[in-house]
Amino acid sequence: MTDHGFTIPDFRYCIDQYAALVAPNIRDLFPILRYIPGLFGLAEWKEQAQLVRKEALKKGTQFLNVAKEQRAALDAGKSIEWESMLAKMLRDQRDNDDHTFSEHDMGHSAFHVVAASTSTSTAKFSVLLMVLAKYSDVQQKVREEVLEISGGAIPKATDIPSLKYTEAVWNEVHRWRPVAPQAIPHAPSQDDVYNGYRIPKGTAVIMNVWHIHHSEEDYEEPEEFIPERFLNHPFGMRPDKAHDGTQMEASGARITYDFGAGRRVCPGMHSTKQTFLLGLAKILWAFEILPLEGKNLDLSLKTRFVQEVALHPKSLDVSLKLKNGRTGKTIIGHYHQKYEDEAKVMGWENDLYR
Repeated sequence: MTDHGFTIPDFRYCIDQYAALVAPNIRDLFPILRYIPGLFGLAEWKEQAQLVRKEALKKGTQFLNVAKEQRAALDAGKSIEWESMLAKMLRDQRDNDDHTFSEHDMGHSAFHVVAASTSTSTAKFSVLLMVLAKYSDVQQKVREEVLEISGGAIPKATDIPSLKYTEAVWNEVHRWRPVAPQAIPHAPSQDDVYNGYRIPKGTAVIMNVWHIHHSEEDYEEPEEFIPERFLNHPFGMRPDKAHDGTQMEASGARITYDFGAGRRVCPGMHSTKQTFLLGLAKILWAFEILPLEGKNLDLSLKTRFVQEVALHPKSLDVSLKLKNGRTGKTIIGHYHQKYEDEAKVMGWENDLYR
């Protein structure tokens, strides 16, 4: 990627600028403001939108150019351990003579996939580590469960279905500090009516995820971090007749709306959950998660979090300390053995990370 002018800081800046445009704002509440002409600074956001669009398309082109190089190398018979998503799309397009997706579409898709997956994953895992550092009793319960299920060995993917308390912690983190508190604004493609409310075509519709997951009608002590709520109720809600778990499941209710809803729901939510649970289990097998010395772990939404592409802590004030009996060589050796393809991509050689 660097051969095509791509840098991580530049990419992150582009993502942040993009997020500032798509975040809910006054234009969504008063759509008439969208029609103010972009002259004399009256609608500066329109000029900014054009700049962000130009940069996003540039990043997409960089991804696509690298994919074309890989496609050519693969077609020439070069041995490459993995085929990228875009390289596969280029192959399918050629073999099936299918031009549903233009090069513009493919590059833009790559931009969104990388932007969404890296920003949200980093943000959510940062929150998770902060929570476990602050609530040491929760951390210890998760670790005890992991060690019991794995038999003391390094956790495996097959252990995940048995990690019930760990899963409850995962669900509670998404409920308590959703990565997208107001989701991404949607717009109906045609006029609609919902519960007696007329929603004209093109109207910005904002799903208030924060309110959904902090409603006192649905959750006991919604402002408190209580993983056990998901052990007492399949949706973590009040255990009463109005929240019958069987009926809620039959009606299509979701445990979390942090991944969106409808046909635009995040396509990676299930793989993300499995990956995070296994990653968390391995971290707690190997490390203690501690607050940085002299740092007060403040998890207040008002004072400690920033909303960009994803809601995330201002800084990650935690440290990881190897548990007794664990060594860096053991951990890197494990990843070198279990993730051989990834090790080649990442540059692991002789149990060392470059």
